[in-house]
Amino acid sequence: MSTTPKYVKKINELKEQGFRIYSKTNRFLTTGEEISRKEFVYKQGENEMSPFGGTKEVEIHSPQGEVYRGVSECSQKDLFCSRLGFSIAFGRAVQNLCAKALCSEDCGCNCLSSGDENVTSNN
Repeated sequence: MSTTPKYVKKINELKEQGFRIYSKTNRFLTTGEEISRKEFVYKQGENEMSPFGGTKEVEIHSPQGEVYRGVSECSQKDLFCSRLGFSIAFGRAVQNLCAKALCSEDCGCNCLSSGDENVTSNN
């Protein structure tokens, strides 16, 4: 039995077809301010990243220049899990892609499933 999550296989399929996939993470500081993960600079005692809450955004760019987005949001009451957030956001982006571009109802590719069955959450 394969341990590779379904979304990883879908990423590889899309890349082979010329699609590009980007993700962005936003987290909260202990002060409650939301900040992009790339903009975060740690200064001990001044601004510390909270382990709770955050958002993950995934964009799928087609070879024709169209963009399909998916977003997942973690409550500030829950521990943030980047892998789970990516899986959910990627599944939503793929749903948008399939609904708008690739698939008809009878295509049989099962791409409308979210792809997070191999990711577990304690929630």
